[in-house]
Amino acid sequence: MKRIIVSLLFIASCVFAQYETSPSSDPYYHAHRGFYFNKALGFIYTSTTKATTDIYEKYTYEETNNFSGLITHNEIRLGISIANLVSIYATGGFSYGTGSYEDEQKNTGEKFNEFSFEEAESHNEDYRFIYGLGVEFYPIQDMDNSLYGLFLGLSAGVAIDNIYHTDHSFDYIDKDEIDCADIGNFFFRFEVGKDWWFSRRWSFGVTLNYAIGFMDENDSYANFSEEISQSSHTVGLAVRITH
Repeated sequence: MKRIIVSLLFIASCVFAQYETSPSSDPYYHAHRGFYFNKALGFIYTSTTKATTDIYEKYTYEETNNFSGLITHNEIRLGISIANLVSIYATGGFSYGTGSYEDEQKNTGEKFNEFSFEEAESHNEDYRFIYGLGVEFYPIQDMDNSLYGLFLGLSAGVAIDNIYHTDHSFDYIDKDEIDCADIGNFFFRFEVGKDWWFSRRWSFGVTLNYAIGFMDENDSYANFSEEISQSSHTVGLAVRITH
């Protein structure tokens, strides 16, 4: 009898210990806390536009640059996670790809000339850089919920597109040479996704995002004025790992 009682007590203690250390009983198991690291890799479809209007004393020059295409995207985020509810981070990203580029140019007034062109994809390369700050919110805190790991995100910053293309300007000296169109924007990005845990602190996830960007510039002096309007729209899908 004494052996049976000891055996039962030993089994009960093992069961109790297992229950105490199980994931469902540990509020900090599978949770983002402290140092935040995120690495994402995917694709974005981008559409960027830059419209320039130069007004001289006797004529006006207008140029519109348009680029669109599916490009790869690589991004790293570093920050801090608070109580598995919110992650605040700084982000840097790089994208590259080819697409469709169109340049429309027009002179009116004393001079008049107008044309547009579109180059083959191999000549239209976009090198895109982003820098910004962001926040992620994890609304589901019940680890037994199938939606645990769902997150919503918002980020903002600066995006710069360096688009290399064949030059078809009015300057015949540089015509048909490779030129670069720089398009810069302040962007706001909205994001939704889900993480699945593969260790105590690391998760694997997917994310879908949409970003809108814009920037306007105005300059004038003497008999000259310039107006520049830049805009961008991107839709992205990526996989990521997060600590």
